[in-house]
Amino acid sequence: MEDMGAGLPAWLTTLSWIYIAVALASAAAILYDIRRRKSPSSRRGMEAVWPLAALYLGPLAFPVYRRFGREAGSVREPDGISADEPATSSAVHSGLFGGVSSGLAHIVAVPFVVATGLTIANMDMWAMVVIIALLAAVSIFLFEYVSSASANRGVPGLIRVRSALVVAALTVAAFDLGMLSWMLILHYTENMPAAGDVRFTFLMQIGLILGTLTVYPAARWLVGRGRRAPAS
Repeated sequence: MEDMGAGLPAWLTTLSWIYIAVALASAAAILYDIRRRKSPSSRRGMEAVWPLAALYLGPLAFPVYRRFGREAGSVREPDGISADEPATSSAVHSGLFGGVSSGLAHIVAVPFVVATGLTIANMDMWAMVVIIALLAAVSIFLFEYVSSASANRGVPGLIRVRSALVVAALTVAAFDLGMLSWMLILHYTENMPAAGDVRFTFLMQIGLILGTLTVYPAARWLVGRGRRAPAS
């Protein structure tokens, strides 16, 4: 991606390094807390998601984790969902998994596009967007299918596949509403730094937060419809 970030303020580089350092510290703190508080009520699927989500949530990570991530003492129903867990918590968990999936897809897609020079409509950004969306969709689909298979053993496989496809498609579309809009703003205002620039990493972290916010309403709707399998 061309270096179009010349107009960004100089202090953004310092802020980027500080934010990344805080994100790493938050991930380490959450990982330590999960291991320290480990109990039979912990949601095993989220044990990996929370530290990874912290890598882009930064200083927001631990407060969100304390509110929605600690489940010690909650009573679990046979289907794996806490009896006292509101739909909001399930939607937050689902939204964070969408963010983590997209973040991991970025790690693969960005260096791949930079190394290969791949473009779509003469823009490397569109190539990144397409690859990220595909990788994230596959990740979410597999997670949903495997989770539903363990939680709903009596449901026919075709129905689980269809449900997982709906979840993956809607999650990626809703996430891109925030993430892609942010990338387009940066691109067309010529404020998108090169992929190897620390400011690029920071700005993508902001994009992942925006994507998580826009995916939340969709995740809440899916939870209400019973589409989301518990992260276990």
